[in-house]
Order: sequence, then structure tokens, then C-alpha cells
Amino acid sequence: MNKRDTAVVDIDRQRVTVTLASVDAGRAVVKSCRSFARPAEVDPFDGSAVGVWIKEKLRESGTVGARVVLSLPRGDVVLKRLSIPAGAGVVAEDVVGAVRLQMSRQLSVPAESSAIDYVPMASGAAPSSDGAGLAWVTAAALPGDRLDWCRAVGRSAGIRLARIGLRCFGAGHVLAEESLRRDGGVLGVVPTGSSVEFVVVESGQLMLARAVDIPWAADDAVELSAYADRVAVEAKRTWMSHRAGGGDGSAQVVIVLGSGPGAEAVCDRCSSSLEMPGVTMVPPGASTVRNEPEPTSSVAAASIGLLLEEAAGRPMLDFLHPRRMPDHAARRRQFVLGGVLAAIVGIGTPVVLSQLELSSLDDELRRHREVVTRRQAEVSEMMAEHARLSHMERWSDVRVDWIAHIGALSEQVPSPPEALVDGLDGLMNAQVDFTAKSGQYAGGTWSSAQTSSFTIRGRVQQRETAASLRGRLAAGEVYSVDSPTPDTGDRFSFQLFTPYATPRKPEVPEGRGDRATPRAGGRPESPAGSADGGRDPVDSPVKAGGGGS
Repeated sequence: MNKRDTAVVDIDRQRVTVTLASVDAGRAVVKSCRSFARPAEVDPFDGSAVGVWIKEKLRESGTVGARVVLSLPRGDVVLKRLSIPAGAGVVAEDVVGAVRLQMSRQLSVPAESSAIDYVPMASGAAPSSDGAGLAWVTAAALPGDRLDWCRAVGRSAGIRLARIGLRCFGAGHVLAEESLRRDGGVLGVVPTGSSVEFVVVESGQLMLARAVDIPWAADDAVELSAYADRVAVEAKRTWMSHRAGGGDGSAQVVIVLGSGPGAEAVCDRCSSSLEMPGVTMVPPGASTVRNEPEPTSSVAAASIGLLLEEAAGRPMLDFLHPRRMPDHAARRRQFVLGGVLAAIVGIGTPVVLSQLELSSLDDELRRHREVVTRRQAEVSEMMAEHARLSHMERWSDVRVDWIAHIGALSEQVPSPPEALVDGLDGLMNAQVDFTAKSGQYAGGTWSSAQTSSFTIRGRVQQRETAASLRGRLAAGEVYSVDSPTPDTGDRFSFQLFTPYATPRKPEVPEGRGDRATPRAGGRPESPAGSADGGRDPVDSPVKAGGGGS
């Protein structure tokens, strides 16, 4: 991208036209021109949304990195021709104040937030009735909300706007040379997608600019003819308005910017309506825009005029950098700010040094905290591994010697045929508990507990034998006895509970006071364990049946 390349982004209601050109020695060379229709989902009142869409189109048109000028339609601004006092004692700063004062009276929006700029007219001063001179300027005001919208477009599009100008002033500059070559005014017509702009140029100076909402017609011959008739009517109204305002009544030519059948039709109708010669025109160096569909070539011609206006060094409108009133209190503020700066340097230097030292200490503290965080993570990982290992070890300690228990029970059952065991079921319930210390894993204790149950079923010849067997089992220190079902006939069924992994040989006690105290329901208390850290119950069954001893 050449540093001299400038992209003019012309924003209409329904379309955006991007014209990339370079200006050298007062001549513009168009490199590309693209026009894009705005999608319906893009809100035209949302500058950010429009900017995002324009950013994509700038990338498609290959203008990323170029200098960007925003071109606005005539309908976005208030445009007035003002007379202000002129004389030896009137300086440019006074003109700014006079223009702002007069424009503020003409605006329906606050002038403080609006961008107001003006262009001095080269027609010279006109004498007033009191002998003082009057200077004429063309002033324009862009409302504050529209200016904010333009800035939002630039931010969202990722571009830095170099200038915000008007399309009609670009068209006026293109026609300025024609007006200087002719002895009279030039009426310019600029068709766009949603409106038509009319400009009157006399002696190289834009005298009048007007816009009418006439959307561009389709390529159909009937619609195009009706469109040309409407434009011709408005062109005549524009010229009559110019004459009524004191302008030169001798129009020399009507010029339609652009090329193509539409521009030719508009030119013929306007020429017939105004009874003056009519021609179509594309600026020199912009021959490439002739290949673009209408009315893109017309908009591109006006965009080129904005670039040529800058290259010519003439006074121009720029709503991004408008002329401002002088600030008489600026020098006093500079002295005050200089004193404040000296105070800041004198007082702030020790503070800055302290802040630097504090920042260094903060960095060191941050590094130590990172080390502590890593170490804490390692300790937590180690604790988790220790917890898993301890949990597995506790579970590995939980076991039952079923053979030994069956042997011990067999010793208590009388021999057949006095008694016969035909069913034996075994089941172990176990749990592993962890008790934290002050809510922390470190220092906590692991414990495990288990309870084994046996269900013995069988037959006896006499009921006294079953009662005697029950008494012997209950009298021992190993088992507690419960009867899940009532004994009937020659059948008996006992349920035994023990917390021990292996049986100890029972000793028949002298009294019932030496018997293990069972829990409610016949189950003894578990020997050890608490359930603060979680509990994992396990049932380990064993069954035997069909025999006894």
C-alpha cells in the first residue's frame, strides 16, 4: 500500500462506496472502486455495527492500511451561506466566533456538541449600507450524535479517520474548473443510490448544494425514464432557488457526474428542462470508474473531488478538525500546568522510587507465594497418596477366617442323629473410617470395624437339644445369638453375630453376667472405629449347607 493512497468511504443510506486513489501533482489516479449494499441485519443507526461491516468491506476492496476520508451526504448537515463583518480589524479568530454564533441560531440541536466548520467564499467583500464590508462564508454544522456515529464507525472498523467531508463539496471541486472556463454558472447533478444531490458552482466557488430523496431506478427503460423526469424537475427547482437567492441567472451548462445510460438519460432530460447544454463527466484519471455499475461512478467522481480539494490546498470543510475559537486562557493554563508539573516532579520522584522498590518487593513476594503454592500442591498430592494407601491397607486388614468359625460352630453342634445342620450362611459387614484432627487430614486416624453373621439351620430329635445348643452358643464370648424365625417342630434356626475375625475357644461362664453385652436387636457393638471421614460398607457372604458335625 502506497503511503499516498487514500480511501474515500462514501456512506449512503443503503450503500457504501469505497474509492481508492492516489493524488500526485494535482491529478488523481483511481486504483479501485467498489460499492456494497448494506445487509438488512446491519442497523444503520448503530455506528459500531456499521463499522464492523465496513471493516470487512475494506478488507475485500484491498484498502487496509490506506489513509481514510469519510464522505457524508448533504442531508446529514445544516449548510448555510452567512455574511459576517469584514475589515482590517477583523481577524480569523473573530470569524470563527461569528460563524458559531450565527449557526447556533439556525440549529435545532445544541451547538456545543455539534461540529461547525466553514469555508470563506472567494467572491470578496460586499459593501453594506453603513460602509462596512461584509465577507461571505459557507458554514456547515454536523450534529453531535452524527459525529459520534462517525467516530464509532471508525473505531469499530479499526481505522483512524483523517477527515470527515461532504460529498457535495467534492462534486463542487470537480466542477470548479468548468465554471472558471465558462462565463456563467454550472449546475451539477450527482445521482446516488438513495438520493440526488445538486450543486451550483460559479467562478470556481460552490454557491448552493441541495439534496432530494430520489432513489436510483432499476435498469428498466420505463423506470429509468421516470427517474430522469423527476431529477429534471428538481434540477429546475434548484436553479430557480439559486436565482431567487441572488445568484447569477446565466447558467452555461448542466453537468451530470458519472457515466452510463442512466447518467445520459438524466443529462438529456435536465438539458431539455433547463434549455441549456448538458454533458456527463468523469474526472481525469478516473476512467476505471466508467466500468462500474451506476450510480457508483457518480459517487466515485464526487469522492475524487474531495481528494483533489485537499491536494489543491484550498480551504475545505473538515468536521473531524473544525476551525475553533482562540483560547485566550491557554497561556495562563500553561503556566499553571508547568507549576503543577514541577511540583509533581519534586514531590513525585521519591514517591516513584518508593513505588519501584515496593513493586520489586511485590514481585519477590509473588515469587515466594508461587513457590509456596507449588509446595502446597505437592503436599496435597502426597496427602492424597497417603490417604489412598492407608485406605487400601485398612481394607486389606479386614478379613474373616470362615474355616475356623465353621470348625468352632461344629464343635458346639451335637453329633447326628441327635442334631443335623442342613444349612449354614455367612456374611461379613465391614467399614473403614477416618477421623480428622481439627478438620485436617494431617494428624487424623484411620480405623476399621467388622461384624460377621452366621445363620444355622437344621433338625433335632428333641427340642431340648436345640435349646441346649442355643445356650452353649450364647454363653460364649464370641457370638451373640438371635432367632430370625421361631422354632417349629424338629426345626431350629439361629443367627450368630461376632466382631472377631477368628473364633476364640469359648469358656462356659458361671453366670450370665460375663456374657458380652449385645446391641439392640442382638448385635454386639463393633470393637473400634468412627465415621468422621467416610464409611465403606462391604458384605462378604459365605454359605454352607447339607451337613453338620
